Amino acid sequence: MSNLAITTSLSLMLLSGPLLALAVRGFAPLLALAGLAALIAMLASFIAHRPRFQPAALRRHALPLLAFGYILLSALWGVSDRAADTAFRLLATSGFGAAIIWGFAKLPDDKKQIWTMRLLVSMAGGIALALLIGPYNVYWPRLPELLADHFELLRQVNSALSILPVFLFLLGLAWHRNRSKLIYGALGMALLVTAVSESQTSLLSMLLGLTALALAKINRRLCRRLVFAALTICTLCAPPIFIAAYENNWVEKYAPNIVTERGAGEIRQWLYFVYAKEAVSRPLFGHGLNGTKYFAPKNLESYATPVLNKPKVSTFAEAALESGVVAAHAHNIFLQLIFEFGYLGALLILASIWQGFKRLDAALDDAAGVWMWGAIGAALGTLLFGFTLWHSWLMAAIATSVMLAYWAHWAYRNT
Repeated sequence: MSNLAITTSLSLMLLSGPLLALAVRGFAPLLALAGLAALIAMLASFIAHRPRFQPAALRRHALPLLAFGYILLSALWGVSDRAADTAFRLLATSGFGAAIIWGFAKLPDDKKQIWTMRLLVSMAGGIALALLIGPYNVYWPRLPELLADHFELLRQVNSALSILPVFLFLLGLAWHRNRSKLIYGALGMALLVTAVSESQTSLLSMLLGLTALALAKINRRLCRRLVFAALTICTLCAPPIFIAAYENNWVEKYAPNIVTERGAGEIRQWLYFVYAKEAVSRPLFGHGLNGTKYFAPKNLESYATPVLNKPKVSTFAEAALESGVVAAHAHNIFLQLIFEFGYLGALLILASIWQGFKRLDAALDDAAGVWMWGAIGAALGTLLFGFTLWHSWLMAAIATSVMLAYWAHWAYRNT
C-alpha cells in the first residue's frame, strides 16, 4: 500500500509542468492531492515500523521551527479574519511538501532515477510551453479578449511567468553539466520573453536570478552575504524609508518614468506609506498572519483625504474609501514581514533564512551552488512586489520549487 501511495503521489506531481503553462492556479489542489497520497504512505510506514523520536534532529532545526511556530501563532493576535485559515493552509502546504519528499526518499535508487527524470522533463515541457504562450501580447494582442469567456489568460500567464524563472534555474542545477547549451538557451529565451511580456514581476525575477547566478560564480560567500544584507536592511528599515519617501515626495522628484508609469510609483508610494505607518503602531509583534490582506485601518480617511487632489492616486484612494480597505495586500515583502510579524518575528525569520543559506552553501558544491543561488534570486524577484506570500497557489508553487530543488540536486549528484 505504501509503494502504491508513493507512486500515486509522484504521478500526480508529473502534472506540475502542464499546470505551470496552462493553469498555474491549480498548483494548490495538485499539491493537496499528491500530498494526501504521500501522507497515507507515511502513516502506513510509521504504523509498520514505529520510528523512534530523535531529539537531536529536532534541535538541529530548532531555529526554523521556532520561526515557523511564531508565524502560525501570530494568527492568535492577527487582525485578519483569514488568519486561522491562512495558518491551516500554510501548515498543510508545508506538510504535503515534506510528505512528498519523504516518499521520494523511500524509493530505491533505480526508481529515484526514473522518477527524477520524469519530473524534470515534465517541468521542462511546462517551461517551454509557458515561454511560447507568454509573449501573446506581441504576436496576438487580442487573445485575452477572444478567450475571456473561457480562460483568464492575462492572470494565469503573468502568474506563470512570475514563478517560471525559479523552476528554470533549478533545472539548470540538474542539467547544467550535460545540457548546458539547452539551459543557457532557455535562460536567454526566458529573459527575452519576460522583457516583452505583460509581467514586470517575471522580468524582475529573471534579472535578480541572473544577478545572483553571476555573483555566486564570482564568490558564493560574497553572494550569500550580499543577498542576506540586502534582505535584512530592506526589511528592518522598510517603515522609516517608506514614510520618508511619501513625506518627501521621492517618487515625484526622483523616480524615472518607468517607475511612475508602468510601476504605478505614486500609488505604491502612498500604499507603502499607509502600511509603514500602521506597522510602526504595533512594532514588536505586528498585526498577525495575513494582516496585510484587505487591511482596514481605523483612520483610513486621514490617509486618503490628502491625496484626493493627486490625479494618479485619487482614483485609488477613492476606491479605498468606498471599500473601507487600503488594498488587496501590501505589494511589498519587506513591509509585509514587519507589518504582520513585527520586529520580533522579522528577526526570527531573518535568522532562520541566514541559517538556511549557510546550510545550503555547505551542502552544495560550487557547480550546483551557483544555480541554487540563481533560483533564490529569482524567488526573491517573484516575491518582492507582485504577490502576497499567502496566495494558496503561490505557497503551493514555492513548495513545488523546494521539491524540484531536492530532485534536481539528486539528479546532479547521481548522473
